[in-house]
Amino acid sequence: MVTLRSATTNSQLFAKKYVDMIGVDLIGKTLVITPVIKTVSNNSGDETLTDGTSYSSRGSFFKANDTYSLKNPGLIKGADAIVTFPPDTVVLKDYKITWNSETFRVDDVEDYQFGDNTIYKYCRVFLI
Repeated sequence: MVTLRSATTNSQLFAKKYVDMIGVDLIGKTLVITPVIKTVSNNSGDETLTDGTSYSSRGSFFKANDTYSLKNPGLIKGADAIVTFPPDTVVLKDYKITWNSETFRVDDVEDYQFGDNTIYKYCRVFLI
């Protein structure tokens, strides 16, 4: 069982209940997030990605070659890894996430919701 410390918001309380229910640690590791700014050339239309200032956030990282229980089928479908973050973490498409000396690019971000509350952010990422 995973226990969230100092669950102060409704979202955190819902997250604790959800984490306890599925048995997955959603905020277990410190990950480095690097914002990426995309600019498009007016002349050629080429896109340029520029790294911003990196910051740390708590989250969980599930690689495609990890072993999962039958409680979590299809967790990695269509990605090299899945990353989950608390709902207040800012992470967008094309951001970089570094964990365990490997850097991944975010392909898409979804908010996992329970009713009107966002429980966690769910990101599909690819090794770069």
